[in-house]
Amino acid sequence: MGLKSAFHLLAVAGALAVTSSAQAAECPSKVGLVLPMTGPIAPIAQGMLKSANLAVEQVNEAGGAAGCPIELVVRDSQGQPSLAVDAARQIVDLEGARIIVGEALSGTTLAVLNSVTAPAGIPLISPTASSPSFSAIGEETGLFFRANISDALQGLAAAQYAIEQNAGKVDILAVNNDWGQNLSKVFKQSYEALGGEVGETVLYTPDQSSYRSEVTSLIEDDPDTLYLIGYVTEGSRIVRDWLSQGGSPKLLFAHNLNDAEFVKAVGAKFLGEAAWLTPGATETPSLESFRAAYTAANDEDAEGPGRANTYDAVAIAALAIDAAGTATDGKAIAEGIRKVTDPEGETIYAGVDGFKAAVEALADGKSVDYVGAVGPLRFDASGDIAGSFVTWQLDDEGKLAVVDEMSVEEVEALRSKLDAN
Repeated sequence: MGLKSAFHLLAVAGALAVTSSAQAAECPSKVGLVLPMTGPIAPIAQGMLKSANLAVEQVNEAGGAAGCPIELVVRDSQGQPSLAVDAARQIVDLEGARIIVGEALSGTTLAVLNSVTAPAGIPLISPTASSPSFSAIGEETGLFFRANISDALQGLAAAQYAIEQNAGKVDILAVNNDWGQNLSKVFKQSYEALGGEVGETVLYTPDQSSYRSEVTSLIEDDPDTLYLIGYVTEGSRIVRDWLSQGGSPKLLFAHNLNDAEFVKAVGAKFLGEAAWLTPGATETPSLESFRAAYTAANDEDAEGPGRANTYDAVAIAALAIDAAGTATDGKAIAEGIRKVTDPEGETIYAGVDGFKAAVEALADGKSVDYVGAVGPLRFDASGDIAGSFVTWQLDDEGKLAVVDEMSVEEVEALRSKLDAN
């Protein structure tokens, strides 16, 4: 039996079991959240949790979902697949949540999808998982969605940016996990297809005492640009080693490193020739609203990896519960996700007023088109979204600022061009 067929059978069996026991909605309506609150990427997860709490607070201020307040049930995965599975099982089996937002990493997300949500027949929305492998599973089960763009597009966009900036020979240093492996592979294929040169690709293991051996091997290759795919804690140490050993100051960073803490740890004065390319939009009413509300609630800058994505994922989960009404089974909530991200629906933006408008439209039997902080979230049959990319650089004050955008149309045109070749 193939992987996709196994997922399909698990999902169907789980959905039938849940449907048969469906009953009227009970308050509060629970949304599960599984994140690596401790472990290597805990600093990123803390900002994601704050965004999730903000979304729940605003939805509840707008009246809740399906006549009930939303309760966020949070569990820590520590970034480990086995613990992520155990956390998700607690949320489903003990807390009775019919939808989960999580996980942050592709590997742990796959474990939750495989072992918990697909067998239980309930939807999983990942804020940040980007592995291309999820596309086939999402299409087969109809139960996986993500508020992040697949690495299949991110690697392509980064390659196009490198071409435009005359990046020359690019070496890649990437974390040795599903995300790092996939993104580095897509970037290399795309950059070379566009006429660029990729030198060495080195994968590193997180939580090492030193990354000097990896850095030294790449410096010996003498690249014009380094493309770093990693996380804040080890990423800052890698860049400090890179620059101190005479590595090129031309640096290109993947998402997860567009974080003020990363800039602070390296030193803004050393990153004058660096650029970050991440999924996202330049400005939308939802992004403006999210930034203002996040800063007011947390007294810190709203910019950071995964924050806007998590906010949107939790908002969509809550609105999907409202769209499902009294139906509590996973299939109905998955259909609710489609109903609140319908391109033909009434346009809704983030924030209390927007969530109120969404609930009113759904009560009138209408569908809505939620345009979130990351832009429109219109899921295809695989649960993937199309999206734009933004380029960040440091401004005169040493703060991350968006300097350019690659639109959805430009990304799709570039993909079509490479597919044709």
